[in-house]
Amino acid sequence: MVGLTDTSPQDSPPTLGQYEICGMHPGAVGSGATVTLRCRDNLKAFRYVVVQFPGTHPLNVCEIQVLAKRSGINLLTLVA
Repeated sequence: MVGLTDTSPQDSPPTLGQYEICGMHPGAVGSGATVTLRCRDNLKAFRYVVVQFPGTHPLNVCEIQVLAKRSGINLLTLVA
């Protein structure tokens, strides 16, 4: 699950469902796979990107690339 927020994780750890949802991958991602999620075009600009796994299993990510379109986030790529 990928979310967007203006609250620093140092001030308040992200809580599932307490931030704007950008996108969600519908299943497991294999090792070495790349997942690309597109946010809605009409989202306001946010300062922080939140990447969470909605379960108890660990989330391992090698690289996160965020691309902005004008003032809002438009494209997010995760490499496992």
